[in-house]
Amino acid sequence: MKYLFSFFIFIIISFQGQAEAFLIDNYNVSVNITKDGVLNIVEIIDVTFTEKRRGIFRKIPLNYNIDGVRRNLTIEKASVADWKSKIYNEGGYRVIRIGDANTYIEGKQRYVIRYTVRNALTYHDDSTEFYWNIIGDEWEVPILEVDYTIRLPLDIKLTDDDVRLFSGPTGSTNSTATLDKDGSVLTGQSLAALRPGEAVTLALRLPQAYFQKPENYYEPGNVEEEVSGSPIRDFFWYGPAALIAMLIGFFSGKKKADPVVLETEDIYYPPGDLSPPAVGTFYDGQVNTEDIVSLIPYWGNQGFVRVKGLGEKGREMDIFFEKVRDLPGDYPEYHHVIFNKIFEDEDLVLLSVLKNKIYSAISKAGKLIKKDIRDRELYDREMLRTFHSGWMIGLFFLSVFVAIMIFIFTGWIKTGLAFIALGITAFVIHFLPKKRSEKGRRLQAYLKAFKAFLEDGAPSKVSELISADPKYFEKVFPFAVALGVDKSWTSKLAEMDYHAPHWYYYGTHPVPSKVKMSQFSDAFNVKEISSVFRSAPSSSGSSGSSGGFSGGGAGGGGGGSW
Repeated sequence: MKYLFSFFIFIIISFQGQAEAFLIDNYNVSVNITKDGVLNIVEIIDVTFTEKRRGIFRKIPLNYNIDGVRRNLTIEKASVADWKSKIYNEGGYRVIRIGDANTYIEGKQRYVIRYTVRNALTYHDDSTEFYWNIIGDEWEVPILEVDYTIRLPLDIKLTDDDVRLFSGPTGSTNSTATLDKDGSVLTGQSLAALRPGEAVTLALRLPQAYFQKPENYYEPGNVEEEVSGSPIRDFFWYGPAALIAMLIGFFSGKKKADPVVLETEDIYYPPGDLSPPAVGTFYDGQVNTEDIVSLIPYWGNQGFVRVKGLGEKGREMDIFFEKVRDLPGDYPEYHHVIFNKIFEDEDLVLLSVLKNKIYSAISKAGKLIKKDIRDRELYDREMLRTFHSGWMIGLFFLSVFVAIMIFIFTGWIKTGLAFIALGITAFVIHFLPKKRSEKGRRLQAYLKAFKAFLEDGAPSKVSELISADPKYFEKVFPFAVALGVDKSWTSKLAEMDYHAPHWYYYGTHPVPSKVKMSQFSDAFNVKEISSVFRSAPSSSGSSGSSGGFSGGGAGGGGGGSW
């Protein structure tokens, strides 16, 4: 696993280095708009590489939203002067990757990019709008200086209300850039460096008839360019896919052990070295509230508590828990956590008074129960250490983080989704049932047979066991609660006219022999007790929401190095 994590750390560092490997000294943008609304754009980008890289890539969005309506751009005739380039569509962007995969460069470099854009204007009933991100908000590096020129096809007089310039983070309505108008030419420059994620956006309102509206207005472009070479393909998904196969294969590929054979006489008593909560938790792999409730009859049988029933059948029921004496210090810690919480204020406690008070102790006790089971070597240690520890949760978060980095910096959909799938696989495996050791498999087989006997055992055999051991019911009942078969067990005893356990009494006098099993079963209702134990105070929360601005136009995008 440590090699797997090293692999992820390498990827993260690589992406961080990619984001910080250069800065933009000057970004010059020239936009010439023709009479039919086509944009001919030239971008001159002067950069300084702070470490060796192959070049940069430019990502231009192919769609944008205006007034909640999705618009589509067509980007044609993209080219780069004096550099080898790859041009392709990926993840909703036109990507221009500049540089040679076999050549590293450093220091100051200049890139001149040309491309043509259609469908960039918005035609209203009374005006035509040019709303364009001169600098997009997706650059992850500082841009020290920006200057730009916008050339319109015809001279036109524009008022201050017709021209708006925005700069700063997305959503900003402020401006730290200049704008000068001279006939059909608009020029300007930044007054301060742009930080990563900041944009410069120009909004022009022009007469409705200033441009000729195209017949196929807002139809998606479908122009494919023939460019020598091929882009970096999204084929790295096979790496996380291979890791998924390895995880699943190793997790499920262990040789299955031979079935456990038990002697019949072994299945009538609970295991001697485990208390009921540990038995219930190990049997189904989780701490249920019923596992905690099983402590009450367990303590009762050992003389630490008594339970007093109230009310009558058909009326609202409630019971008292009465502390007889403290638990010995050598009892497992989770016993003390629950015992001390129940009798925190008084030695005689009404069940309904415990509502919304026990839930926090149950959480703490649950962790201690699981630790107790792990310490008993009931699970395969290698599998437990590899698949059911913090490694898998860490792998989940790392995979999701790497996927996000891939989506941001490369746009590789398949590879990003493959890393998300790897994270989900790790998360699911972490919570799948743990593989048991030989000792654990024998215990599981034993508990399965023991539970089956409590549910469906022959009454004659139960009678025989009670005759041989009058306290047999009291010894078994806590484990029946933990295994979820307490009703089956008490019903069997009620048919045999067996009385309530010695630790339960009804009314004012503790005379167990006079309390029928049916009365006890109605009063000591495990579901109702569990409901009180897991009850917690309700909580509520609230949420709020947030509204030309910077970064709100078409075009723009960003880029990075590779």
